Parts: sequence; structure tokens; C-alpha cells
Amino acid sequence: LTGTYPWKLTLHSGHTLLLKRYQCRNDIAVMSILRVMNALWRTEGLYTPVYGVQGLGTSGCIVEMIPESASVKTRGLESLAALDQTTLARTSATALVVAYVLGLVDRHQNNIIVTEAGEVFNIDFDYAFGKPDLPGAALLWNALSRYVKDRGMH
Repeated sequence: LTGTYPWKLTLHSGHTLLLKRYQCRNDIAVMSILRVMNALWRTEGLYTPVYGVQGLGTSGCIVEMIPESASVKTRGLESLAALDQTTLARTSATALVVAYVLGLVDRHQNNIIVTEAGEVFNIDFDYAFGKPDLPGAALLWNALSRYVKDRGMH
């Protein structure tokens, strides 16, 4: 472990956890809401990936990392073409709906994750539930929307 946060912990089972040093109420609330949204969406073949978040009081939280996933910044937008396009389109759509409905304004290439299976989902919910807009927050979503539209996946 290093002296800076978040700490990344890899367990013997292969699962990876992050220990974050800030209040995670929004993360916990969003994951609960997403589980309800998934229950409704699954009847239509849609979903958004969810992950575990365990609060540690005011000290921080433990966050489960989704295996075989990386931020859009790490992957690069060009790499999306090699992924399953149906999964990419469906989970991009649900991620956009989630961002809109939950008032996520801090969306940038580090806060949007893509798995090897083509699943797109949001992380980092500090600016959820209608907090003031941040400069340039919509740029990545506009790029992803164009990508989906240009390939006839809308």
C-alpha cells in the first residue's frame, strides 16, 4: 500500500478492490438505484453493469472493480470498434440514460468505463443528483453518441 489514495488491493481470488478516502454516499445510492433500473430494463434486454460499494463511515469506502475493464481514456475511442457492437450500443444507451436521470455532470474519459465484452458504464458519482455543471462535461458523451449514430447503432 502507498500513502496516496485510492489504494488498489488485489485479493488472492483475483478480485480487485479500491479503498477510497472520501464519503461514498452518492456511490452507494447510485448502485442501489441502478439495481432497480436493471430490474426494469432486463425485461427489454437492457442493463447497466453494477458493482459493490461498501461504506466505511466517514473514513471512506471499499469499491469493487469490474474485471477486464478500463476507462475510455485508457482504452481510447478507436479501440471501441473491436468490441461487440450490440453490447456497446445497448450499454452506451443505458449509460447515457443513467447520466441524464441521475444528473451526472462530471463525465469525462476517466469516469466512463468499458469492459472487454463491450459494456459501457459510469463510475465516480461525486457530482450526481443535479450538482452544478462542470466545464466540458458533455464532450465525451457527445463523442460516444456520434460514434453510435455514425455506425447505425441508434
